[in-house]
Amino acid sequence: MLISEIDKIYNTKPINIELEEIESKTLSTFLKSINALKLEIDLNYSDYNILEEIHFFLRKISNKFTTNFFNYDLILSDEEKNFLKKHLEEVKNSFNALYKDKVLDILTSLKELMTLKSNFMTEKVISVIVDNFKKSSKFKLAFVTRRAITFDEKMIFEKHLMDFKKINFFTENGFRSDINFYDCVVYIGSPRYFSEYTINTLKSKKVIFIAYNFFDNKFVHSEPLKKINQKNTLSTIYDEVYFKEPKKQQQKNFLVPEPLTSKKMLEKFLNNTKEDSQIDKTDLSEIITTYFENDRCMFVPTNAKIKTLSWDGKVNYTAVNDLEEDTFIIIRNKSDSKLIGEIADEFYLKEKTLEYRNLQSEWKSKLKKLIINHGLKDAARLLKSEFKINSSNVSSIKNWIKEESIQPRELEGILRALDYKAIEIKKILTVTSEIMNAHRQSGRLISEKLMKEISPTVINELKEKGYHTFNSKEFSNVTFNIERIIYIERDTRYISSSNTMKVHNLL
Repeated sequence: MLISEIDKIYNTKPINIELEEIESKTLSTFLKSINALKLEIDLNYSDYNILEEIHFFLRKISNKFTTNFFNYDLILSDEEKNFLKKHLEEVKNSFNALYKDKVLDILTSLKELMTLKSNFMTEKVISVIVDNFKKSSKFKLAFVTRRAITFDEKMIFEKHLMDFKKINFFTENGFRSDINFYDCVVYIGSPRYFSEYTINTLKSKKVIFIAYNFFDNKFVHSEPLKKINQKNTLSTIYDEVYFKEPKKQQQKNFLVPEPLTSKKMLEKFLNNTKEDSQIDKTDLSEIITTYFENDRCMFVPTNAKIKTLSWDGKVNYTAVNDLEEDTFIIIRNKSDSKLIGEIADEFYLKEKTLEYRNLQSEWKSKLKKLIINHGLKDAARLLKSEFKINSSNVSSIKNWIKEESIQPRELEGILRALDYKAIEIKKILTVTSEIMNAHRQSGRLISEKLMKEISPTVINELKEKGYHTFNSKEFSNVTFNIERIIYIERDTRYISSSNTMKVHNLL
């Protein structure tokens, strides 16, 4: 089966690539008014950050309108509407001339857009599929988007395309991993919106890009290919690949940039959280950034180990340096360390739990008292110079007093500095080792339980959407996210520890 599908990819010809454009005057007017505001801000209001923030938020809204399949009146949440109303009121009060000249145009076009109980993109996609394949309901279709579509969006298409039995939904990243060959692949967006993969690995007899006409939808042949063949050849692998221009190729006087990239939104997100200037510098974690589907990311400490899921459903722990793109990682939606502690107490420490946890709390309380008496910096300096605890610094000492810190590397020296007797130190070290062992066992137990809960259905959804959220049957009130890493930014940066190991929505 695998060989036959791969053979189709490299031997099927001819292959036709088409571009279908969507016209929406209402949406175009809305985007033009946002562009006009940006030009005015750059010319006359470049020193006002609040205006840049509002423009950025309007860009995010426009992204939603151009990438969603819901009716336009259903796309914005109540929270987004309230945010927009609040900040536009600020502009009206503080920049009245700008409000009357530019912002009112945005509001007028947005209101008109939100009265439309339809979606031009959705209507176009349905009509293109029906028109191309109305005589054959048995064809295999791959429906590819940059953003993973929701269940409700999928139902919109399945409702209108009930006669077509084999519609497969993918994100671009998920489609890369798929080995099947299709009768048609429909990409929602222009060739420029997707990566070069979409036109150099053609997995169907026909490829259709569907995009709004205010984007730059032209396909540009690279120079080396122009020299090889002038007859619309798009790849050196294929001899007969033809590109068909839209039926009405009009001169475009207005073009908007493609939707915001995850990297641009990440920088904006970090600026908004003011990581570099506002937080306590001693509470920084060194991290790398993992990007997920749908413009989301997570900051992963460089010394962490992450639960990962293989494509055949096995749960493992993986060091950060060993993480790879296209890896599935498992994230508990609350503190993972707390769950491990709860399982350790219930299944392994049992009747010893109270005594052992009290001993942990006791030495941490003494350390907190030392910090209060001397101050954080002097306490760290004292532990290092007088008691020879080489790892003592402001960051590590703050970490030692946290509940999840079980066994600091120089715990014996810390206990000696806190004036514990030798027999007490020996007992605490023994207890600490038992707690650590219980935590390791509970981590393995959690992985085993999760493996039993991850069904083939979950794996299929992960391949299609790139993420999945599920409620655990084994652990009460616990939910997990499984996310596919689509890109890893290996350059390290420092951010607040409170922002690590959480999924952040950038859009």
